[in-house]
Amino acid sequence: MNLREFFNECREKDVFKNLSIYIVSSWVFLQVFALVMEPLGFPKISLTYLLLILIVGFPIYIYLIWRYRIKAEHIEESDAATEAMDLGTASSKSNLEIDPGMELDELSLGIDKKFRRMYFLALVFIGLLSVLSAFFIVRTNLIKENSPVMGGFLSAEGSDKIAILKFDNNTGNEEYDMVGKIAVDWIMHGITQNKAGQVISPKLVEDYANILKASIMPSGENGILTEYLKPSRVIIGEYYLNRGKLLIQSSVTDANMAETLMSFAPVECDPESPLDCIEALKQRVVGFLITDKDKKNNLQERPPTYEAYRSFLLAEEKGKEGNNEEYIRLLNKAISEDSTYFEPKVLRVAFYYNQGAYVKSDSLLKVLSKETSNNRRQVNLLNFYEALLAGNNRNSFQYLKNEYDEETDHPATNLSLMVLGHQFVNRPEVVDSIYKHIPMGDIDLDKCQQCVNRLYIKGLADLNLGKAGEVVELIGPFAKTKGQHWLKQTLIRALVREGNQEGVEDVLDSYKLLADSYKRWGDLNIWAAKEYLLLGDITKAKQLFEQLIQSLDRDQLSEEDYTELLAWAYFYQENYQEAEKHLEQLVNKNRIVRTTIPFWL
Repeated sequence: MNLREFFNECREKDVFKNLSIYIVSSWVFLQVFALVMEPLGFPKISLTYLLLILIVGFPIYIYLIWRYRIKAEHIEESDAATEAMDLGTASSKSNLEIDPGMELDELSLGIDKKFRRMYFLALVFIGLLSVLSAFFIVRTNLIKENSPVMGGFLSAEGSDKIAILKFDNNTGNEEYDMVGKIAVDWIMHGITQNKAGQVISPKLVEDYANILKASIMPSGENGILTEYLKPSRVIIGEYYLNRGKLLIQSSVTDANMAETLMSFAPVECDPESPLDCIEALKQRVVGFLITDKDKKNNLQERPPTYEAYRSFLLAEEKGKEGNNEEYIRLLNKAISEDSTYFEPKVLRVAFYYNQGAYVKSDSLLKVLSKETSNNRRQVNLLNFYEALLAGNNRNSFQYLKNEYDEETDHPATNLSLMVLGHQFVNRPEVVDSIYKHIPMGDIDLDKCQQCVNRLYIKGLADLNLGKAGEVVELIGPFAKTKGQHWLKQTLIRALVREGNQEGVEDVLDSYKLLADSYKRWGDLNIWAAKEYLLLGDITKAKQLFEQLIQSLDRDQLSEEDYTELLAWAYFYQENYQEAEKHLEQLVNKNRIVRTTIPFWL
């Protein structure tokens, strides 16, 4: 049977008709699901899973056509032929008597064998294509880890990540540095608003460059992008002054920044009104990146005034420095300069919440709720803080998860969701997937406090799940680093639960040399001994308390710190007479002893 005869046979047996039903139905199903997915609250990845199911199901459907349609028809024909020979009938076409020994095989199996062979060859070929397609979809969309084997074969063109680098200030005037920051930010907003892709900001590139050691990563922004973040396209730009006008120009390059895909004509405006240029440029960039896509509200309805935005950026810088007084002052200034500016208002609510000023935070939230439009992300953030202040942990987690889905690579949001998942809704099992979404690589903890915090929450979650061995593997490499007191506590807890006393002593000995202060080392000794008490191993606990009492160096501690360490050591050793004596000394000196529980949001 040649290919033409095979196709004719397929047409006669309605194979093509049944395949077209599957293809058209799948297409309609995908279109409908894409429309209802967001209103029903399904994650974006759901559409990918559905496509995988339909692709894998296609060869299965082809086999079912054979099994329940074609094969069934042949069986009926064979049964009819057998019955005819039993009655001694003759062939209606040749008027010859059918030979029972030969004609039955030819009638029921002759042509069918050839057709069956070609049918199943086609099925195997389509099955291989389906598996290969499914593999590429899984590799591109579901597997986040970098693969050195597939890295060169799967180009970044299949990704929807769009990187925006800092715009170069060629005006020669540092006062215009803020123009580049605003231009980048609003192009990012435009891309997010119109679902043009997942944005990689200059700040994210800078953060990765700071925390990844140079020994494993090429230096410069280009190396970070091509080797690690791997966007599909990169947006670059610059601005300068010409005859009293401010000109901004931009272009879109490929992932390697080797080929310019689009170069936009410069836009110009008055130097005193740079947002006019920025808005025009944003429209051009977004217009190139997308065509007819559904609009999506972003955090800010429209660009704020230049001065308001400048104050907001300065506030962010002060917040990173830990200068809370200047941070809140500049947020208030940004709001006073543009009363419609939502972002500093919601950050002000967050600031007072984190300071423990819950009444003030709640009052500001109520005022903000009355001013806010139906912008989806704004409403989601307001609902988040409302649930947080009301103590509704379950809703708080869900609303923050919605915001996390919008900016999955944002380190602060990632950390906050880990904290909520572990400490607020008691779901340590969700921490692992959130943690893994941002690869840690070979990090330098001294340059990344958020990395320390993420490791800490991940370790606590694994301990709650009974995975002490994984905690040792995760935090063990940092056992002999300077500082990171909370990580040392988590590591000791895991080692105690594994029964690794030698490991506990090794951590304590190393920390004695590397601790930020001698008091910290004493606190860690008490922590380790208390962990043995929690497990009921009183002998090892008392041994550690006694070692601490005997080894404390009074010259390296203040009088209060020395007294406090001795007081707690004697107390947990059940030597209450000595403990009472030292605690009375602390009370007489008005020393307040307390435990601080860290929390980030």
